[in-house]
Amino acid sequence: QCHLAAATIRAARGEYTAAAYHFVQAGEENTAVQLWYPHWQQEVQRGQAVAALSLFEPVSPKRLKRSERQALALIQAELYRLTGQPEEGLAVLKATTWTRQSEMAVQAQLLQAAFQNALGYPQQAAEALQQGREIIQRLLRQLVRCRTQQSQYHMQQREMALAWQEAQLVQFEADHLQGIVREEQGQYEAAVDHFQRALALAQALGYEPGVAQISRELAALYGRHGRVADAVPFAEAAIAYYGRIGDRMGQEMVRNALAVAYIQAGQFAEAIATAEPSLPFFEGAGMPFWTAVTAANLAEAHYEVGNLDQAQAMAQRVLQTEETHAYPYAQFTLGLVAQAEGRLETAVAHFTESRNQAQTNDDRYMAAYAWRALGSVLLRQGDNAAGQEALQQAAEQFAALGLTTEQTKTEQLIAGS
Repeated sequence: QCHLAAATIRAARGEYTAAAYHFVQAGEENTAVQLWYPHWQQEVQRGQAVAALSLFEPVSPKRLKRSERQALALIQAELYRLTGQPEEGLAVLKATTWTRQSEMAVQAQLLQAAFQNALGYPQQAAEALQQGREIIQRLLRQLVRCRTQQSQYHMQQREMALAWQEAQLVQFEADHLQGIVREEQGQYEAAVDHFQRALALAQALGYEPGVAQISRELAALYGRHGRVADAVPFAEAAIAYYGRIGDRMGQEMVRNALAVAYIQAGQFAEAIATAEPSLPFFEGAGMPFWTAVTAANLAEAHYEVGNLDQAQAMAQRVLQTEETHAYPYAQFTLGLVAQAEGRLETAVAHFTESRNQAQTNDDRYMAAYAWRALGSVLLRQGDNAAGQEALQQAAEQFAALGLTTEQTKTEQLIAGS
């Protein structure tokens, strides 16, 4: 009875994690889940993720009703995601029977896709997202009917602020998605425009998760262009938010984006200091995708400061992950190391492989750099025709990407050959 009394008091104060703890201690696991699940994002933002995981991880689903079992699985999976435990999160989701055409089923599919992608199974992740989309399409038809009636109600009650806020959140998601698509297409200025509009909406709405999400996108985009002064404030804002809510995975992903910014700006020691602590986290969490990304960044940075052995070791570490998206970057660094050591034939082989893999991955950004490096080595070998052709390919690709500084550098190489 003492625990029940304490739970009631804590719940009335809005202290939902503490209240859930007392409900669990009183044997009221169903009530604990019912109370905490609707407020999980709020509690995570308060920094309660670790405490909540220790509370809900031991709860047996066998003691819960059907809806509460599904909610518990989502709680556990979200908390595993935040603490960098994708295998445990995926296992929880797969062990749960989901009600079709439900919001929880959609969330389960999204989490499952995130875990599968982190564990190095992109095809399975895509299939999970497709299943989630099919559920969403069915729910959307119901949502349209509901929204029509709800809009009429809001009009009658003059509750226009609620209707407007909901519309603004929809616009936020649209601009966010369009920014991602434009960036993938190489239309960077258009991507920035969409991200900035999404950020302004999130800030106006006081939507902190959205602000952090877009800050991370902008930090990554600016980082790829070497605009470190622009990237750092966005990265720091996102890292601070993720640290506050206990999202270690989010923090390390942003640190990767910041490391890229330092690399592009030529601040390689800063890049190593930023990225190095992330590598053991991703390896320990069993996340080959992010392990490969981090190792590739470290390989490049170590090469630039003259640590050729460490650069080669990190590049080989990328290839060991079998994450093909990062292969062009690892091959590129191996080519640079071979070139620095005077092994020009080996350098040509690595740069050629980097270019081929980048083209296979439709990574025009990396392909342009690989073309340029290949052209430079071919010129050193005396193969002027092939070297100039490679450099011309690089210049055209840099121009198409809007990377005018790199285009000019490449054209100067052509002119001097």
